[in-house]
This record gives sequence, structure tokens and C-alpha cells, in this order.
Amino acid sequence: MTVVADELIAQSTNLVAGANREGFHLLDVNCGRDFEAGIVADIVLARPGDACAACGQPLEKIASVELGWVGGPQTAPGMEADVWYSDADSQSQRVLAGAFGFYVHRLLGAAAEKNVDERGFTWPAVVAPFDIYLMTIGQPESRAAAEADRLYTQLMDGGLSVLYDDRDERAGVKFNDADLFGIPIRVVVGERGLRDNAVEIKGRLETEAQKVPLDGVLLHLGAAVGSSTNTSLA
Repeated sequence: MTVVADELIAQSTNLVAGANREGFHLLDVNCGRDFEAGIVADIVLARPGDACAACGQPLEKIASVELGWVGGPQTAPGMEADVWYSDADSQSQRVLAGAFGFYVHRLLGAAAEKNVDERGFTWPAVVAPFDIYLMTIGQPESRAAAEADRLYTQLMDGGLSVLYDDRDERAGVKFNDADLFGIPIRVVVGERGLRDNAVEIKGRLETEAQKVPLDGVLLHLGAAVGSSTNTSLA
């Protein structure tokens, strides 16, 4: 008969072998001494509540998605290359190469699913489609529109990506869309703020906006975008 044993069985000592009959169980059973396993493999299916093999804490089952893979030398596509090196004993050895890959479309989907609240997406800066959501409040021919046009050009020239919402829409519609799109930083140019020569800047996850003088917007946004892109996808 073919005997299949889990890797943990082969590595453990002094086990109990059940006989499906009370009083007949065998104690102190060891693989290799009391029985031989023709196949040793990782066959045990972990269940919620099982002890972690590393720390002993109970395992928890959660939904997940495969975002990438790592392959050993035996699966590397470059294994057939005739490349050699000399080891410490001056012996020729074949160069081994591993391989890895990422599923970009899954990364974006996982980021969207992980970073969301009741108002919409909260894109991490490292994968956000734009750095800044720039919007105007006021009439299309107002000072706010002119200042926003100038600011848009300056931001783009400064290397920042900007989604410019210059639609002739109510402020509430634009605010809702800004939250829904989830772009990391929102910049509002409105007549009220321009009375103090300032604009409002707010991070997507922040609760309060702050007023920033017009002549300090580029410096402020450059620092804000730089710090936000150092965050992770989590």
C-alpha cells in the first residue's frame, strides 16, 4: 500500500497513531522507525482556529487575491542560458536564476477594494491616476477661473498630474465628484478664498481643508505630493 504522510508528520516525534478503536491507539509513533511513508508532501489543509506553525496563535481565514508570484531556478525562463561562474573552490558552476511577476490589473483592483469609504475611492498616491484634483467655484469668466487656469499651468509645468474640473457646475456636485474619484489632494479656487489671495487644499482622507496663500501653493503641493507618494498600498 502507498503511505502518504504530511511534512509535519515526518518532522515530528512520539506521535499517537489512531486505531479507530478505543484502547488500541499506539503511542510514541515515529515516521521512519515505526512506519515508512512512500510520499511525504504538504497535504494538510489549514483551518480557522488551527495553531500557527511559527507563533502558535490561532489562524484566521480571510479573503485574498494573488498579486504576484515567485519562481525558483527550476522554473526560471533563463535556465537554458549557458552561463557559468567559478565558486570558492575554483569549480565551475552553472548560474541559477529565479523569476517573479506581478499582476498589474489585480494590483489596481486590490487597491480600489482596500481603499474605499462611504464617499468613494481613496486612491493611494502611488497608484492614483492624478496627483491633484483642481476645481473652481464661481462663474466661468470669474477671477477664480482665471486663477485656476494659471495654477493648472503652473502645476503641470512643475511635473504634477492634475485633473482640472472647470465645469459650470454647482460646488456641491464638484465636491461630491472629488470625493468619489478619490484623488489624493483636492485644490479649490473660489471667490471667497481669493479675497484673502488664498486657495483651499485638502487631502482626501483629511477632515478639514487649509487655506494656502497663492504664492505658496506650488511649494505646499510639491511637499504634500512628495510625502504622499512614499505611502504604501495598504
